[in-house]
Amino acid sequence: MNGLCKAIARAFLAYIWVASSANASPNITNYGSFVFSDGAPEVLFLVGEIQDGDFFALRQAMRSHEIKLLVTSSLGGSVNEALQIATAVHDNGIATYVPKDGTCASACAFVFFGGTEREAVGALGVHQFFAGGSEGDGAVSLDTGLRAAQFTAAEIIGFLNEYDTPPFVYELMFSTEGMHFFSQQEIERVSIVKNDPKIHSLAETVEMIFASLIGSSSTGKDQIATSMPETPTPKPTPTPSLEERALSFLLSMNEVWSQPNPQALTYISEFYASDVNFYGNLKSQQDVLFEKRKFAERWPLRNYYVEPSSVEVNCNQNSCNVYSVIHWDASSPARKAHSAGRSTWNLTLMATAGVFRITDENGEVISRE
Repeated sequence: MNGLCKAIARAFLAYIWVASSANASPNITNYGSFVFSDGAPEVLFLVGEIQDGDFFALRQAMRSHEIKLLVTSSLGGSVNEALQIATAVHDNGIATYVPKDGTCASACAFVFFGGTEREAVGALGVHQFFAGGSEGDGAVSLDTGLRAAQFTAAEIIGFLNEYDTPPFVYELMFSTEGMHFFSQQEIERVSIVKNDPKIHSLAETVEMIFASLIGSSSTGKDQIATSMPETPTPKPTPTPSLEERALSFLLSMNEVWSQPNPQALTYISEFYASDVNFYGNLKSQQDVLFEKRKFAERWPLRNYYVEPSSVEVNCNQNSCNVYSVIHWDASSPARKAHSAGRSTWNLTLMATAGVFRITDENGEVISRE
């Protein structure tokens, strides 16, 4: 039995002992959006909206308790805070688990992906972020929104790559309208269950503990009711416009192409249609990817980013034309070569089954550094 399974087993035994003791009920300690029950030692529960300060609350909980498992049931919140929490979870070898009656959506999914072992029995969901103002505060300028979204895209992809996140997750995150809840097959692809197949059966004991926290007992429910509804219901997500989706597509493609070759070449195929007018020549997707692979092998270190003030997006029905100026910096240590400059980049995107694919790509170099 591995360390995680032993921790869950010890937690369950402690829970049974406390619950069966005369006049005894598990004591609950709140750490920001986290809840700790002494009936579940080495287990911490994320049950509220992720807010500023929760990273430090997690650190406080970790100083007070030897946390081995984080049970995640949150409808999201602060992206930056969630990424910091995910890093702490990953760096400390903590496993993550979405319980049967739980919902881990939006920013919570980043925390889940940070688990060195992870499994979801409940609902796990991601959604597209896009450049614009927060709900109710009006739209921000395109330049400001793009800069913020570009930074966030880079942060998200950079963090998730460290956690061995399957590339298909990026496509769902950057291209799907509204909230996408993973199917059972998709959950199996994102799960990491190491060493011991018993982890699933032992997780059932954690379900019992989780149920006691959100159940009708005076100890659990009353203390966490303000941070978690009895029946988690996904909050409606504003549906981004075609223009906003096209902007997210543009940013995500540049961020992915700036990743190391294993990640970049694995995911880049998701961007292209089966046939592409590629710089004036009609090519199959396979031929386009061959060109991309040759370029990536020649220039293994790349950094691409969009000049925000240059972007123009025009959409109608299911297609968008996107114009931008790209700053690029590429190098090859093996060849002792370096190249940098600015280029125009013109894309035609066609939405098929709600997902964009490139059907036309062209551009030219403006300047070299």
